[in-house]
Amino acid sequence: MTLILNILSESDASGIQYVSWKNNHEIERYINGNGDLDVFVEPSHRAAFMSVAITKGWVELANPVAQFPSVSHFYRAGSEGRVYHLHVYFSLGTGESWLKEYVLSLERYSPNIFHVW
Repeated sequence: MTLILNILSESDASGIQYVSWKNNHEIERYINGNGDLDVFVEPSHRAAFMSVAITKGWVELANPVAQFPSVSHFYRAGSEGRVYHLHVYFSLGTGESWLKEYVLSLERYSPNIFHVW
């Protein structure tokens, strides 16, 4: 199991609601450590997710060029020398990479966006 699948499985076990929200056509690539996986975590589960990430050995690092209070970057080195990267959003902001000028407040329109079909 890759390190990304491991943290997502632990998040599931902890009841943390999350969803991969961008570039899902390349999700297998990201899960295997080739690029960063973009994950939206329910804002009320932020502390729980941070706790799981730290417990699982992930390190949060700041991007010195573009910092957003609702976006965290987590990294973890794998035993095979590959670096895994999670781009974790606690609010859905999109737009120009360095601006994130559009905030999508889905929670207001859909109280249960994490519903499993």
